[in-house]
Amino acid sequence: MDMPNKKTKRDAAATAKVEALSVSKTFKRDGGEEVAAIGDISLSIAEGEFAAFIGPSGCGKSTLLYMVAGFEKPTGGKVRMNGHVIDRPRPDRGIVFQEYVLFPWLTVEGNIRFGIDLQKQPDADARVEHLIKLVGLRGFERAYPHTLSGGMQQRVAIARALAYDPELLLMDEPFGSLDAQTKRRMIKDFITVWEETKKTVIFVTHSVEEALLLADKVYLFSARPSRIKQVFSVDLPRPRDISEPSFIGIQRELLASLDEEVEKMMG
Repeated sequence: MDMPNKKTKRDAAATAKVEALSVSKTFKRDGGEEVAAIGDISLSIAEGEFAAFIGPSGCGKSTLLYMVAGFEKPTGGKVRMNGHVIDRPRPDRGIVFQEYVLFPWLTVEGNIRFGIDLQKQPDADARVEHLIKLVGLRGFERAYPHTLSGGMQQRVAIARALAYDPELLLMDEPFGSLDAQTKRRMIKDFITVWEETKKTVIFVTHSVEEALLLADKVYLFSARPSRIKQVFSVDLPRPRDISEPSFIGIQRELLASLDEEVEKMMG
């Protein structure tokens, strides 16, 4: 009777794109005092899943994201991708930050082409052209970053992250610095990008509405030292309507749980 259960666990592990296994992270302050940022986190994100991380400020969302990227190493536990322990950044993971981090001396086309040229990918011209169209920047190929709006610069950053065709796209509050109107348009357009590319996405955000409009699953982080308090499955068709009762119901539940953790963090 035990054998089928064991097989099921192995099969689940084999299909997981990203796994965190009892991950903890401790930082040292200048005085030598240790601060536990992440207490004990385990999660599994499937191939093609859109996962959102949400929680109080400073609860470790971005820290876990940077572990998946390979920029940070866990103090305890393991982070794996495709069953292999992540030990450093690799081109199979693309990342988009809140700040646009574009090369100011390169045009839109040049910024997007940068990763493709490094990888020496074939059909570079066709791929750059496709990505420019995909993120809605046709006509701006030869524009420099300083001439673009914040939303347009972030479109360039997303296209550049997709340029070398990573398996996993990591996004750290990518719409956080945009005004409300631009953010709504970016969310709508990014859903189109995701539906075409079918990338596995991990998306860090402070916005409940943003998380629910985008994600298949929302992982709510508890107050520091953080754990996964709750996982919300968002089984709603896209594009999602924020006025729908089903959306409002999930939003209220998530907001209530998030408010509890914010109170703990502040208290």
